[in-house]
Amino acid sequence: MRKARPISIAILITLPITVALLITVLPSPLRTAGTLTNLITIGSGEYDTCALRQDGTIVCWGAFSDTWEPPQDETFIDILVRWLKLCGLRSDGSFICWDISDNIGQVTSIEGPTGIGHPDVERFLNRRFATVEIGESGKCAIRTEDGTAVCWSDHTTSPVPAPAGQRFTAIRSGGLYACAFDKEGSPICWNYYQDSPPSDELFAAFSRGPFSACVIRLEDGSPICWGLIAERAPPPQDETFTAISVGDGYACALREDGSPKCWGSYGYDEPGERASPPSDERFSAISSGRYHACGLRIRDGSPVCWGLPNSTYDTGQAYPPGGNGRR
Repeated sequence: MRKARPISIAILITLPITVALLITVLPSPLRTAGTLTNLITIGSGEYDTCALRQDGTIVCWGAFSDTWEPPQDETFIDILVRWLKLCGLRSDGSFICWDISDNIGQVTSIEGPTGIGHPDVERFLNRRFATVEIGESGKCAIRTEDGTAVCWSDHTTSPVPAPAGQRFTAIRSGGLYACAFDKEGSPICWNYYQDSPPSDELFAAFSRGPFSACVIRLEDGSPICWGLIAERAPPPQDETFTAISVGDGYACALREDGSPKCWGSYGYDEPGERASPPSDERFSAISSGRYHACGLRIRDGSPVCWGLPNSTYDTGQAYPPGGNGRR
């Protein structure tokens, strides 16, 4: 991220004598291109962070914002951010995705779930969806018309099979797996992911990372995690949460009062710095990326980000415009 230069200002003060003062104004460590407030959704990716304003427009910072501006003539009801990909869901159930994973600095726009050379483009484009989820190498969505799920890969020409006839209210997708929840909160997972949440319990929230996943029990708000994060840092068993978000090797959750709690360390390849959120903040939403996480303040919907211990991956994703970037 480019750093601002100090600004020197000369001020003349006329008293019995004239004195010239040279004042050096130090730059703020944060981006200040307009204060962001009243955001309703936030998503943290690998090198980028995006949020949804109350008017339905998208604002991004990090890798996306360096070379691309979100369309301000379009509005969305939800956004999903993962792995240098961004999808926006429109109010009519259609959606559009942007991808800069193939070439940093060049954004590819994909209208609807077309994938690459997808044979069912027309059939998909005529569908409407209630929610869309981005995985590492594919996407999943729930159809508005009947609540059934459909998944497809970004790198093959065939959709990924989803359970036929099942109706869902939420879905989460990983690189080789997907899990969905019915209206009661019961999970169903499919594909190659061997570990799944207990099928005899109900859950209020679910989040997954590339090699980890966590759920919050509906009964008592306690967390359950499996995969890499469970091996490195089991979730706290003496606390309860209302929301959870899994990053790479770590997870962050919100208590009932909106205070954040994180466990694990940044980076799935090897343990790094422990994830440490600001203890004096209260959030209405939280999102964990690869090396950083962000929350939306309860009081005004402004973003706060923290993490990013390795400057090699710093593209400004932890520095929201007018917000608070914390290391």
